[in-house]
Order: sequence, then C-alpha cells, then structure tokens
Amino acid sequence: MMVCLCHPFSDKKVREHLSAKDGAKCGMSEVYSTCSGGNKPQCCTCLETLKDMVKTHNKTVAA
Repeated sequence: MMVCLCHPFSDKKVREHLSAKDGAKCGMSEVYSTCSGGNKPQCCTCLETLKDMVKTHNKTVAA
C-alpha cells in the first residue's frame, strides 16, 4: 500500500526502515525523511498512517 503519494513510498519501505533499526525507537520525522529521500511532507495526508506504524514499532521495541 502506498503511504505517501507526494513523495511516493510504500508501507513496505517504512517497515524495512523500521526493521533495520535493530530494536531502537524511531521518530516520525526520521522515518518520513528516510523513506521520502530527504523530503518534507507536503499535503500531510500520509502522516496518520505513518504515525500509527511508528507508534506500533515503538511499542514493540519498548516491550
């Protein structure tokens, strides 16, 4: 599923980045920047989906 259409990246790319963190927590801005090639959000419709993915990742890391 495409997460961001302005700077196209998918949920697969987000999950790959999160899994590469080796158990470390991540911030939304870091994940967005990495997955979008250093760009900043434009329309921001993807941010809720990205926020949920990062939040889920950080919860599993804390457990």
